Amino acid sequence: ADNTSNFAVTLYSSYPSDNQYDKSEITFTRSVQVQSIYIANTKKVYHYCAFYDEAVKEEEENAAEGEETTPPLELILTISGYNGTMQTSSVEVVLVNGEDILDTWKNVDLSSLGTINKLSFSLASNDIGEYGDNTPLYVCLDNLYYIANL
Repeated sequence: ADNTSNFAVTLYSSYPSDNQYDKSEITFTRSVQVQSIYIANTKKVYHYCAFYDEAVKEEEENAAEGEETTPPLELILTISGYNGTMQTSSVEVVLVNGEDILDTWKNVDLSSLGTINKLSFSLASNDIGEYGDNTPLYVCLDNLYYIANL
């Protein structure tokens, strides 16, 4: 975002794990009031979703009347704030909704999360197969703005 070359990429795993390194989280050493963060799809996610959308369109064109087809892809990022172990609130960001695929940085207002000491990121897609999510669950993060509480 803002023409910087450095940003973070997080991978969300929908598989339960007790391993601290499997978590998509940012932990603060003291309480903060988060203001905003920039998010974007990775190229891998964007291309997967664009290909998925084209496949859905082709399926719809070739489907017999009344035949059920694959629904348009949805990918939603949920950013949750925590104060200790208690969740304060969360913000949902639509990354993909059918043909509408986020293709640039988006500034997300996080002020509704209140005073927190941890941010948690989770992704949910409606493209789920036999072994879990088919959609790559990556998201880019940049320019996290917050006010540290003294």
